[in-house]
Amino acid sequence: QQQQQQQQQQQQQQQQQQQQQQQQQQQQQQQPPFTWAHHIAQAEFGAQYSSDNVAITATHTHASPGGFLGHMLYHITSLGFVRQSFDAMVDGIVEACRAAHADLRPAALSWSEGELLDANINRSPTAYAINPAAERAQYSHDVDKEMTVLKIHTPEGAGRAMLSWFPVHPTSMNNTNTLISGDNKGAAEQFVEKRWAPQQQGLESGFLAGFVQSNGADTSPNVMGTYCLDTGLPCDVGTSTCNGNNHLCHGRGPAYPDDTKSTQIIGQRQADKAQELWSAPGTAITGTLDYRHAYIDMSSMQVAASGFTAAGTTCPGAMGYSFAAGTTDGPGVQPFYQSDNHTGLAPASALVHIVNGALRSQPSSKQVACQGSKPILLNVGQAAKPYPWVPRVTEVALLRLGSFVIMCLPGEFTTMAGRRLRAAVHATLSPTLGPDTKVVLSTICNTYSSYVTTREEYQIQRYEGASTLYGPATLDAYIQTAVELSQALLEGRAVKSTAVPEQFENRLLSFLPPVVLDTAPKWKAFGDVLRQPDASYSPGQTVEVVFQSANPRNNLRRYQTFLEVQLYNSSWDAWTVVYTDDDWCTKYIWDRPKGPLSSESTAAVHWEVPSGVVAGKYRIKHYGDAKSLSGRVAFEGVSQEFWVSAAQGSAR
Repeated sequence: QQQQQQQQQQQQQQQQQQQQQQQQQQQQQQQPPFTWAHHIAQAEFGAQYSSDNVAITATHTHASPGGFLGHMLYHITSLGFVRQSFDAMVDGIVEACRAAHADLRPAALSWSEGELLDANINRSPTAYAINPAAERAQYSHDVDKEMTVLKIHTPEGAGRAMLSWFPVHPTSMNNTNTLISGDNKGAAEQFVEKRWAPQQQGLESGFLAGFVQSNGADTSPNVMGTYCLDTGLPCDVGTSTCNGNNHLCHGRGPAYPDDTKSTQIIGQRQADKAQELWSAPGTAITGTLDYRHAYIDMSSMQVAASGFTAAGTTCPGAMGYSFAAGTTDGPGVQPFYQSDNHTGLAPASALVHIVNGALRSQPSSKQVACQGSKPILLNVGQAAKPYPWVPRVTEVALLRLGSFVIMCLPGEFTTMAGRRLRAAVHATLSPTLGPDTKVVLSTICNTYSSYVTTREEYQIQRYEGASTLYGPATLDAYIQTAVELSQALLEGRAVKSTAVPEQFENRLLSFLPPVVLDTAPKWKAFGDVLRQPDASYSPGQTVEVVFQSANPRNNLRRYQTFLEVQLYNSSWDAWTVVYTDDDWCTKYIWDRPKGPLSSESTAAVHWEVPSGVVAGKYRIKHYGDAKSLSGRVAFEGVSQEFWVSAAQGSAR
C-alpha cells in the first residue's frame, strides 16, 4: 500500500509538473517577444506603450561595446552575449523614455530638407551601377545627399529637439580602434547639443539632437576614396582588393590617416547642415498621429507581383562568401574578396571552419536554389544551436505624424533599395495625405537583420549582397509589408502580425570572464599618477596624464565621468570642471601594460587643448573603482597643476 501511495504521489507530481510546464509555455507564447521595444515599453509603463508604438533606432556606430544583440552571429566576436552591455543600453533607454513621458507637453512640428554633398560616397559603386539605367537616371548621385530634419518647438517657438535623417555609415573610426565612440553621428549629436547648451540654461531639460541612420548600407564616410596601403594606388574597383589582398584596401577619410579627426569632420558637416536646416523655413506638420506595426516571418515569405514588387519567396537566412571579405571601411578575412559569387569550396580559413563546425547546418538543395546567385558560406538561418544565429522573424513599423511618415526597418538598406521602398510608401500614402507627404527611413530599427539590397545588386554579391540574409526577394518582401501597413493606416484597419519572434533570452551564452581582481604594483596605489603633465601647453597641443587604475567595468559611471579637466578659479579659490569624458577633446584610454591576464592596469587621460580656451591653471582628475577580495573600492587621482596659454586673439 505504501508503494502504491508513493507511485500515486509520483504520478500526481509528474502531472502537476507537466501542467506547470504547459502553463509556462502558454504564458511564454502570450508574452511580448524578446525585442528592444518590448524591454523598453514594458519596463515601467505596461500596456500604455507596446512594440506597436515604440520604435528604437540605432545610429549604428561600429565603436560601441559589443554583445548586446541576442542572436548568435552578432555576438561571436564579443565572446557571446554581454549582459552588462545589454543592461546599460536598456537602462539608459528606459530612463530616457521615463524622462520623455514625464515631460509630455504640446509641441509644434515642422521639417526641412537640403543637400549635404561632402559627407558620404558609395562604397559599392559597381553594384549600384547594375540597377536599371532608367532608374539611376532619376537621381543625381549614387548615394542620397538629402538631409531631412524634423524640428520640435514649444508652441511659443522655443527649440526643444531635432531629428536628422542622412545616410552615411558611422565607420569613420578605423576598425583597429578600441575606444568607445558614437562615431560621426554621435559626434554630430554632441556638437549640436553642446552648441545649444548655453541657450538652454534655466530650462528643465536641454536641447536634444538625434542623427538617425537612413538608407546607408552602401555608403561610406571615407570620402577620399579607396587606396592600397602598400602602393598608394586606387584599389581594384570590382573586388576591393590590392593584388588580391583585401586587407590592403582601405577607404580614406577627409583627414587621413587621422581617423579621429576624420570622424570629427564628417560629424561636424552633418551637425552644420542640420543646424542650417533648423534655421531654414520649414513645412509645418499638422494632423493625425497614428502607427502600424507587424512581425513577419522572413524565412519563407511569399511576395506577390505588383506595381512595386516582383513575385518571389524569401529564404532562411544565409551569408555569402563576400560577407567574410568585409568592406573598404573594414576588411574581413583573407583570402575572401567582394563580388565573389562562384560556387566552389570556401577558402581555407580557421575562423570559417570553426564557425561552420558550430553551425552544424548544411544548406539543402532548396536553400541553395532559393538563395540564387549567393554561394552560401554560412547557413545561419537554419542553425538553432545553442540558439538562433540570426532572426527568422523581423518587424516593420510605420509612424505617422500628420503628413510626415517614419518607416522603421529592421536592417541596413542600400541607397537604391531605400529609394524603392520610400517611393512605394509615398505613392500609396500621398494621394490621401496630400502633396506635402514626406517619407523618411529609420533603418536598423527595433530588430537587426543585416543587409537589404535590390535584386540587381544582389546578383553582384559584394559585401552588401552577400549579407542580404533572406535571398534576392528580401527587399520586395519589405516593400510589400510597408505598402500593406500604409494601406491599413489609410483604411483605419488594425494589423495582425503573422509571426512571433523566438523566445530564447534564458538560453543566451556568455564566455566573457568577469572582473576577478584589481591590484596595483608594490609601492603604488590606485589613483597614483604614473606620468605627470608638462608645465605648460598651448591650444592644439595634447595633455597626457597616466594613472594607476582599475577595470572600468567595475563601475560604468552613468551620469558621472572617468575624468575631469579642471580650471582653477582664483575668485572662488576653487577648482571648476570644464571638460569631462563627454567632450570631444578628451580621451580615456584604459590598458593592461603587463598583458591581458594581468590584474594591474592603467588609465591614460588625453586632453587636446581647444582653440579659444581660457588661459589659466589646470589639472586632470581621474575617477575609478577597484575590485578587491572584499568588494569594490572607489578611488580618485589628481595630476600636478599645469598652465595653459590662450590662443592669439582669444580672451584671457
